[in-house]
Amino acid sequence: MVFGVAAEKAGLVPRERRGEKSRVRGLGVAASVLALVGLAACGGGDQDKKQRDPDISGTATTLERACGGIFDPASVKALHKASVDTEKVYEERDPGEHADLVEALTSGDDQESVTVCSLEDGRGAQLVRMSFSASTWTRFPKGTTAQFSSLQGAFPAESLRIDCGMSGNAPSLDGLLSTGYRAIDLPVRRALLAHAGAKAAAAVHCPNHVVFPPVPTFVPG
Repeated sequence: MVFGVAAEKAGLVPRERRGEKSRVRGLGVAASVLALVGLAACGGGDQDKKQRDPDISGTATTLERACGGIFDPASVKALHKASVDTEKVYEERDPGEHADLVEALTSGDDQESVTVCSLEDGRGAQLVRMSFSASTWTRFPKGTTAQFSSLQGAFPAESLRIDCGMSGNAPSLDGLLSTGYRAIDLPVRRALLAHAGAKAAAAVHCPNHVVFPPVPTFVPG
């Protein structure tokens, strides 16, 4: 083999063979170029596919079944009409969620919050996220056991304070609902937060009888 290489370098290999080797090398280079082009094309296709269909880690479900059934028919209808990709949504589920919620909300630690609902829409964008925590807030208006407030920010957000009446330095519950870039109307935000708040209050057995304020009326689209 060494002799063959040396002979070729010395010009002792016939021209026909040298030409044949050149053609083989040329075909090899062309094949490599085509292969690289093909890989680039495939890679671009995969990238486009990822952009159109992002990697979503949540479990596929419907609004009616998501987050323990807090989406009432009016909320589901309103979200579908808002042109949000909600025919199929993706929920982040935690098997220990209920136990963690009860432990956190009854611990008296107002710095710890528990996510009770985390949803992405069909494109993988955040749709809604809700969390609850114990709270030291006690300045509720007389005769009021729950109050909403809207928060200012880049995306719509809503808070809910519940006069739970638990013992200790954190007798109340604070709920927070945040949305993604998709518009979710105020009635939907407050209805979801009220339903989630009722579940949280029941989970920790609030001594007080909690009455939630009326949710704004849905305007038919």
